[in-house]
Amino acid sequence: MTSKTCPQRYEELLKPPAPTAQARPLPTTSSSALSLHAGEAPRPTSSGSSDQAESVKDSASCIIVRLDSADNIVPTSRYDDPRAIYQRYVAARDAWYKAQPRGSIKTNQQYRRALGLPLRYDKCSYQWCLDWKQMGKRCDAPNVSRDWTKEEMMAYLDWSKAEDDRVEAQVAVEMESSPFSSRRGMHDIWEAAAADSEAQQAIHSGR
Repeated sequence: MTSKTCPQRYEELLKPPAPTAQARPLPTTSSSALSLHAGEAPRPTSSGSSDQAESVKDSASCIIVRLDSADNIVPTSRYDDPRAIYQRYVAARDAWYKAQPRGSIKTNQQYRRALGLPLRYDKCSYQWCLDWKQMGKRCDAPNVSRDWTKEEMMAYLDWSKAEDDRVEAQVAVEMESSPFSSRRGMHDIWEAAAADSEAQQAIHSGR
């Protein structure tokens, strides 16, 4: 329903009246030509209706392509989104699988053992990652809401630990190069964190 205050409600009053078109007799077609199945062009019964059928077919194909392209639109996730983190985990694991000799054991446990990742986490770690400030209790996708799998939670915990190590190493380098930094207060800390977040987003987005 259009609001009474919306300008679009009165667009029809501003449009000039359409010119009166002279009625022309339509070509006679059989009843079978009027019963069309979805996605099927009308069967021509004469040379005039043949041109009309081609026009309808072209229009239908354009509409189908436009709907398909709309369905394939996937929203871009933040680099720290748990779903994006798990996708990167799976991609790295698949690359490791492909690099292994034929006939070797290729399991998630073998992958984690080869990379030195924990084979399991304790209950407190799983509870921590389900906090609303981390993953949240459920995976809320556009069309489904479900519980996180244990593998998704482990991937998030792996990433969180790696991020902590990366930031600590970065701070250590900055302190070594400039021990008497002029950075002071929470404002400067938040600015540095925001700049680092944007830099990581650019890296994972390939920009």
